[in-house]
Amino acid sequence: MPHFQTNGSSGRAPIRAFFPDSLPPMRRAEKQRSEILACLDDDPNCHVVARHALALAAIFGLPVTFAHVSESKRNAELPADPLDWRLHLNECGERLDRIITEVRGPEMDIGRLLLTGSPAQQLNGWAQDHAGALLALATRSYETEGSTGLGSTVQKILDRALASLLLIPGEADGAETVAYRRLVLPLDGSPQAESVLPVAVSIARAQGAELILTHVVAKAETIDHGLPHAGSGELCSRLKDHNEARARSYLERLRTRLLNEGLAVRAVVESDGDPRNRLRRLAIQHDADLLVVSSHGHSNLSDVACGSVTEYLAKHAPCPVLIIRPNFHINAAERILEGPSLVSSGRSQLAQ
Repeated sequence: MPHFQTNGSSGRAPIRAFFPDSLPPMRRAEKQRSEILACLDDDPNCHVVARHALALAAIFGLPVTFAHVSESKRNAELPADPLDWRLHLNECGERLDRIITEVRGPEMDIGRLLLTGSPAQQLNGWAQDHAGALLALATRSYETEGSTGLGSTVQKILDRALASLLLIPGEADGAETVAYRRLVLPLDGSPQAESVLPVAVSIARAQGAELILTHVVAKAETIDHGLPHAGSGELCSRLKDHNEARARSYLERLRTRLLNEGLAVRAVVESDGDPRNRLRRLAIQHDADLLVVSSHGHSNLSDVACGSVTEYLAKHAPCPVLIIRPNFHINAAERILEGPSLVSSGRSQLAQ
């Protein structure tokens, strides 16, 4: 039987409900470590989301909670009947119980949480109160089935930039056992992009996965229209060769270091293309099970929720996407890659 928690006001503030054996939804962020919240709303992919969340929780050694957000009918002239609403919340809790029973493995401790109100507001509020959290969601809810991109709830969560995200597309493998065999890591040489390495290495070690380090060299162009066509073409060709050589050298240094850690690693450099579409195609070509990306790359713009490449992959990737923000921490992350950082100056390795 769930307990219900309100903010004590006499208004119509959303009710929060939680179960006795789970943690209350509102806690002080400064006392917390990273944790995972799997958002299991009325979506056909809810079991897939749950299994991926459990797989990452086991790999990272993080607590996991299954959540359901109940939204009252929009434009309702009268408030919901209290008894009907309580029965509805009980049904939601029983649904979470059934999912937990179906996906829980031995010795797994899974919390349960009911939130009511706007899904985006409630989940963003939870993330704000749980610093460094990872939210696992399906990319599209049932009402947008057949569309492309992100559902409105996920888009609003991505735009608020409060939590790391695990986004599961509708075409994701629904196997009962989650297996990450190939991980694609887009790297642009920046410290921000490299910050996902400890996370990816943890997954690769736990599941024996292959790491595919990727870099897309943008098309070389000149803006001096006074140059003869032949001269412009020769300059672009030399710049392209230079950028490709730097990219291959950069990825090879990383690959060698990871090979010495006992990991299976490949390095792939693509040229003359839009990094967004090229990375999506790479994920398809290499049959990737997971894309691991940082929220920001070399631009590191603080006034945007994530970089353009990351947002594109969140909307169009053919496989689950793990978007890592700087406040996400896993157990013993600092010990995964020994030795001095490859990025000692804080500058892009491709710019040095």
